[in-house]
Amino acid sequence: VRRAVAMSLDRRAYADIAFSGLAEVVDCPVAPGLFGYDPARCRSFGATYDPEGVRALLAKAGYGPDHPLAIRLLGP
Repeated sequence: VRRAVAMSLDRRAYADIAFSGLAEVVDCPVAPGLFGYDPARCRSFGATYDPEGVRALLAKAGYGPDHPLAIRLLGP
């Protein structure tokens, strides 16, 4: 399910809209060029934007029209 959620986010589109295309999309906790960047800590799960892949993963996990996945986002 975590991978499906990651694959459901179009990070490039979000960066383009939220930051006027000035943001770099990275798969690391610390972006390249910043103190603490370590390419060995980057994880590429192949979590590129893929709506059909998301549907397949969620169906495999037992989610679908009859049993929808509910996600609650909490904030400050």
